[in-house]
Amino acid sequence: MKFKYLIIGIFIALIGTIEYLFFDSVLSSVILILSMIIALFFISLEYIEYSKGSNITKTVLCYILKDDKVLLIKKAYKENDMNSNKYMGVGGHIEENESIDDAILREVKEETNLTLTSYNLLGEVKFYMNNEYKEKIYVYLGYDVKGEIKASDEGELEFVKKDEIYNLPMWEGDKIFLNPLFNEKKFKCSLYYNEEKLINYKIK
Repeated sequence: MKFKYLIIGIFIALIGTIEYLFFDSVLSSVILILSMIIALFFISLEYIEYSKGSNITKTVLCYILKDDKVLLIKKAYKENDMNSNKYMGVGGHIEENESIDDAILREVKEETNLTLTSYNLLGEVKFYMNNEYKEKIYVYLGYDVKGEIKASDEGELEFVKKDEIYNLPMWEGDKIFLNPLFNEKKFKCSLYYNEEKLINYKIK
């Protein structure tokens, strides 16, 4: 439940306040103080949970179909960028106050010069590295585009046959969700990495 710790904290503070107002005694005062301390504890837990969520990077990723091929980007080399020289769908960060759909339309346009006209949000991926929740990825399948394809400085663009994708250098976890994605099935996936090595995953 969302804000569960905050709700518990407010409820405990309310109980303590009612006790103090209706039973004005030394015991009531002690109960009020204890209830406020416990309430502050739960409110602090809520803040910690909120802080964890606010530090998560949120991104979008789109695999655009063309017959039996998929448009991939081979990421350009950048120092200290673990995506360097890896193949993946087109995408990037969601900007502040930007919807998920607006983000994927913008990213596709920026990285390919194409306007995405038909698409479907099919998956959510939680990316963990070294036991820390790092990124939430919204995964789309793109069907139709308009315009002339043109690469950006983000990397090279290439249409690759679906059955050849799995042999390319890419994040191992991406291969886990590509099958349900290409079969147009909704999915939620959690990927666990030790540095760049996939050590575990969950998908449903």
